[in-house]
Amino acid sequence: MQRIDDPTADDTDPAKLKFTEGNPATGVPATILRAAWANSIQEELSYVIETLGIALNPADNTQLYTALEAWISSSLSGRVANAFQASPKSPASMKVGVSAGYVFVDGTLTEVAQQDTATITAPVSNSRIDRIVVTRATGVVSVVTGTASASPSAPAIPTGKNPIAQVLLTSASTSITAGMIKDERAIDSMGLGLAAFKNLGADIVDNGSGDLTSKRVISFKTGDYTLVGSDRNKEIAFAITGTTTLTSPSGATLGAGYSVDVINRVTSTANLTISSVSNLYGGVTIATSMSLAPGESGRITSDGSALLVTNLVRIIPAATTSLAGKVQLATTAEVDTGTDTAKAVTPAALAGSKLTIKASWDMTSAGALTSGFNVTSTVRNSMGNYTVNLSITAPASYAMGLESTQLIIQRVTKGTTSINYKTGFGGTYNAADADSSGMIIY
Repeated sequence: MQRIDDPTADDTDPAKLKFTEGNPATGVPATILRAAWANSIQEELSYVIETLGIALNPADNTQLYTALEAWISSSLSGRVANAFQASPKSPASMKVGVSAGYVFVDGTLTEVAQQDTATITAPVSNSRIDRIVVTRATGVVSVVTGTASASPSAPAIPTGKNPIAQVLLTSASTSITAGMIKDERAIDSMGLGLAAFKNLGADIVDNGSGDLTSKRVISFKTGDYTLVGSDRNKEIAFAITGTTTLTSPSGATLGAGYSVDVINRVTSTANLTISSVSNLYGGVTIATSMSLAPGESGRITSDGSALLVTNLVRIIPAATTSLAGKVQLATTAEVDTGTDTAKAVTPAALAGSKLTIKASWDMTSAGALTSGFNVTSTVRNSMGNYTVNLSITAPASYAMGLESTQLIIQRVTKGTTSINYKTGFGGTYNAADADSSGMIIY
């Protein structure tokens, strides 16, 4: 490829000469189109089309686009199709070669180089199926050894792994050939497909069969329920109250990492009680109960050993001064007591509490109300004698505060709908008018 380099080209930018139509008025000539430059452009474009096996056609102006589309498609599909492909080694051996691939973790696409498995040992007798797997997060290849049998079956796929291939071995096997390898890659959950799933984070999990599934699939139940393998890593919501029993088929082996979330979806105040988890692993009954308040969740897990480990987790923790979480609302009485450190105060509870101001006022020395809350009027009865009329009915006993500019307040009479007080000066009462303000709480 080359830029126009004729002496008649526009050299405003010497590093990038360009065509110009010229300007006869100023004596600037138009750029001359030379054969060398035209041939260069022609061959650059033709090379792309012909390299993709497409014959040039003067009647088709879309050949460059067709060629580029075919190249991109074949390149991408080839990478996906060949990622982590298992094949025999050359020279033949008891190892399996796995082609390069790629994983996508936390927003980063990582290329994984070609790998060989460790040396695989033939069974002493009978036949055996081993499984080649790749770790989703790292792309590291490993072998899961099966069990020798007259009718062997493939071993389970460990959590966090993707199947690559099965290898059928006999006691006479001395090297691994192509006929012994069964490709079992799932293209939709490998490479770019896996990348899309992995980037969704914790909502995408292993369903126990080497496939990825959404953890957010919720099944609603209205009574006792028997767990099945497809419930793995999903949520089971119970819309009932009282006691229910979770079971799985007798002797069922659900495997390590099995997890079921149980949610109480009822809107009443009643709790959901899981009375027992029966036969969840190997026929073992776990007599562990779990009580869930409405909206709470519990988690039942298996470690895959002879005994089931139950980890009952409250998904929503209690709120603290440093941790967001669930919180119970305080009553008006609890607000009045003022000692609870775990409950939240609502505006309604605070409004009904004795800790809040129920009425307030400011008035002039002439008895005029300048501002007030729950006060209908203020009246000057005589010098230094005032009445405050309330728009609320106060209890027989309540607390209040009064303040007067320069003078003192004496002889307060508290009623349920009005308050009378006098202002004055001196050790004995000497009536005098004064600005005053007050408030009552109960």
